[in-house]
This record gives sequence, structure tokens and C-alpha cells, in this order.
Amino acid sequence: MGTTKDGIFSSATNEMANLLKALGHPARFEIINLLRTEKTCCGTTIMSLIPLSQSTISKHLSELKNAEIISCVNKGNGTNYTLNEGVLKKIEPYFTFDANKLDPDVSKNLNPITPNNTSKIEKVKEIKSKKIRKINLQLKKENYIFKHLLIKSSTILKV
Repeated sequence: MGTTKDGIFSSATNEMANLLKALGHPARFEIINLLRTEKTCCGTTIMSLIPLSQSTISKHLSELKNAEIISCVNKGNGTNYTLNEGVLKKIEPYFTFDANKLDPDVSKNLNPITPNNTSKIEKVKEIKSKKIRKINLQLKKENYIFKHLLIKSSTILKV
């Protein structure tokens, strides 16, 4: 896997990408859903409700803790996990699709469709459609050549 170039992006963008990456696994998403309904939950309860091995669930809990999406408190022999709602509230504005609610670092990087860049979008669409037509023509040509060779070889074999 290649190296990321996160240095070229703002810290807000990198932070959001890390949060979303932590949320991007079904098991972690399920843990978050569980903590949304239960508010606080011990590790053994999480392990009994999610059909994965203890080590796998521990790894997912660790990923969520590292992203600060959940927090934990050791209580006796167990650990209680809670959802860090403040961190999840940071994600919310990114899905409202209202540029006014976004972090200034992120909103300045948005490129809304304006009359000036709609022509760019149309040009890209036109270039893509030309490429698709060219590929289709090439495929038809190769298909014709293949059929022609197939017919030719079958007539040679019949003789």
C-alpha cells in the first residue's frame, strides 16, 4: 500500500478522515450503535452481543479508543465503555451538506457548482463519453477481427 500524503491537507481534514476511517468497519459501527442505546457498557457485554472473538473485539475497541470515539473506565475486573458524543458531533456538520456549518478549513476547500465550473464538468463528461465511444469502437473492431479469424480457422480445419 502506498504512503498517504496527509501533510498536504488541513489538520481538520486529516482528523475527520481518521474519525471516518475508525467508523468504517461493521464491527466498530455495531459497537457504536450498541453504546448509543446503552450509554455505558462493559466489555464482556459487548463481547456477548457481537459474534466475534474476544481478541477481535478488543482490537476494534482499541481502534475506537485511539480515535477518541469511545472512552473507557476500568471498574474492578472489567472495563466500562462509553460513547464520546462530542467527537461524533464533529462529524455531523459534514453530512448536513450546508457549507455554512463546516469548519472554515474544510469549507474553503469545497468547490460548489457555479456557472464558471459547470462548463468544466460538462467538458469532463464530454471527454469521458468520447473515451467510452472510442473504447466501444475498438471492442467492435476486435470482435469483428476475432469472428473473422474464427470463421477462417474453422474453414481451414474442415478442409
